[in-house]
Amino acid sequence: MYIDVAFLPSELPSDISSKTVIVVDVLRASSTIVTALGNGCRRIIPVADVERARQIARELGNNVLLCGERGGLKVDGFDFGNSPLDYRANIVSGKDIVFTTTNGTQAIQAARNSRTLFVGTFLNLSSVVRRSLGLGDDVIILCAGRRGTFSLEDSVCAGMFVKELCVLGGFRIKLRDSALAAKQLFASFQGDIQKVFHASEHGKILLSLGMERDLDFCALIDVFNIVPLFQKDSLQPS
Repeated sequence: MYIDVAFLPSELPSDISSKTVIVVDVLRASSTIVTALGNGCRRIIPVADVERARQIARELGNNVLLCGERGGLKVDGFDFGNSPLDYRANIVSGKDIVFTTTNGTQAIQAARNSRTLFVGTFLNLSSVVRRSLGLGDDVIILCAGRRGTFSLEDSVCAGMFVKELCVLGGFRIKLRDSALAAKQLFASFQGDIQKVFHASEHGKILLSLGMERDLDFCALIDVFNIVPLFQKDSLQPS
């Protein structure tokens, strides 16, 4: 069972039809998706384009929330932005969410042709690891990156996924060079996720926007045991 890391969507192989892909956008799309589904959201429809998101929300009518961000801030006219703290159970339970973000939903669309597509982050890491190992397919951990460039926080999270896959998978696990590099990067921070966030370019931007509580929350490990699964153009809890 080979483990690979794509540090950007552009690094995905052309054929991923036999792979399990774990999409990681720690700050903050993956964290928001996991939180919303963990708090009872029925499904999340990830959309690359803002206007397309508006159109889908209009077509769905009642019981839908239109959510997402551009440049870290809520899009004008949307119900919520990309802060996981907004997606409380009393707001999202039983609802559909149409969701578009600068990086995360783009990465999901890039990986939509994989055999299995999960969304992972620190918040549900162990559950995603167990599900991925149970399938037995080769795994690609896809970092969303930031506007087409390398993202420190996504890559460190990918490294923690690799580490835990090795721990639970044992002798079955074989690492590509990219997976080994991500694992070493995670080890270099000695498990201090807050240190990663405060060092990263995107983390600093979010801090400048007053979103320190988001960073604190996104650094938590295994808060949820749900695994967002992409099927029929939406993410659903599994």
